[in-house]
Amino acid sequence: MRKFATAVAICAMAGLISCGPNGDSDSGADELDDFDQVTQAHHRPGHSGGPPGSRDNDNGDNGNNGNNGNNGNNGNNGNNGNNGNNGYVDEDGIVRCSHDGHCSEGEVCSQGGRCIDVTGSRSVLAELQADLDDLPEAVGMGVPYELPPNAKLRIDDENGDGIGLFLDNAVIFEGNGSVLIVENGMVGMRLINGTSGAQWSTVKNLRIQPQERGEHEGIGIDVRAHGLRLENLWIQYMGTGIRAHTYANDLGHANVNTQQWSRIILSNNYHHGMHVRSGDSNAGLFSGIEVLGGAGIQDDSFLGNTYLSPVITSDRGASLDISSNASSSLVLGLYLEDSAKNPTAVSANDLHVGGNAINRLETRGDRIGRQHTKLRFRNEHGVRMRIPGGPYEAFAFRHPDETYEWRMRYFPSPRQWRFFHVGSGQMPYRWTGEHHNQGPGLYQLGTPMQ
Repeated sequence: MRKFATAVAICAMAGLISCGPNGDSDSGADELDDFDQVTQAHHRPGHSGGPPGSRDNDNGDNGNNGNNGNNGNNGNNGNNGNNGNNGYVDEDGIVRCSHDGHCSEGEVCSQGGRCIDVTGSRSVLAELQADLDDLPEAVGMGVPYELPPNAKLRIDDENGDGIGLFLDNAVIFEGNGSVLIVENGMVGMRLINGTSGAQWSTVKNLRIQPQERGEHEGIGIDVRAHGLRLENLWIQYMGTGIRAHTYANDLGHANVNTQQWSRIILSNNYHHGMHVRSGDSNAGLFSGIEVLGGAGIQDDSFLGNTYLSPVITSDRGASLDISSNASSSLVLGLYLEDSAKNPTAVSANDLHVGGNAINRLETRGDRIGRQHTKLRFRNEHGVRMRIPGGPYEAFAFRHPDETYEWRMRYFPSPRQWRFFHVGSGQMPYRWTGEHHNQGPGLYQLGTPMQ
């Protein structure tokens, strides 16, 4: 479990009778270790003090029976009567709760029973991390965890490790439309492999952004786990929006194969919108990735990934760059704005289909669409053919016994199609017409006809 430094002074801020194991209040109340005891001693109006979150003992009282000699109207246990606090501070300095009424103004009770600020005015990293640490081990595709809806959740680097939320257990992380506002230079969220690691976790419906705009090295989501499902995310103004590296600095090896990311907005990120890299970052499915300004998509995987309908309006660095010679990537329906750089793909094994950028694509691979199709064929006997063969060439072919190709090429002067063998010093051949006195045939230039 990660520890965070918190001030005991939070007791006074919350206005509590007891601060729990790490510090008593001035009231001299007995230390309360058990949450049931807290709720029994300090309950809301109309509630007789059952278990946390329980309504079993609700007797409809007028709210005067749990106020410890105060005004009897607000259930605040000897405090100022305005904020409804009924929680206690645990050993980590965090206010515990069973419902929103236990928390101060601008706070709600989290899924894990901790008061968290939802206005972005203070960091909630310690509380959210404690919630995640308390989740049971996953028995399926992940343990459900939900952020409060539409909340501004500030993440400061409270313990100096540069990491925000840290997930080492499979989780179905529901953002509920909330935003993580991350201290510049931090990793907003890191998910790692392990014996009971975060592989195959889901993160969805979440926005991540820094606390201030400007150049920095922060990462929205740092993927160190296999097969993550990232869905409906918006990551903006980070150094890198999403990073999935097999090796990253001193973090050692991670298998980040078979990622599945969909409906993601990457907006104005400085170094990369998304970046996958190295030998075990292959076979991913990236669907509906939209790059709105900033840097685009950098794919340095070994064997490649699949991209479905990416939309790229990047104005910084690469738009889409697939760099591996061994890649067998598939890109389907890429849309590219005129302001973005031409997409590039090094491997001859890549396939690009459709979209408006086929004619701008710089690749040795196959491509189909917009009357800029380029295909290669090989039959079961090893005979190879390329259409087109190259600049000014209609096609090229060769048998596996041959070292060099035969090509059909147009020569602007003397405006003839000529057929030649590459290995013969590019000595051109030409076709005779079908009405030639010796019939149609192929002749090497300079060889007299009989």
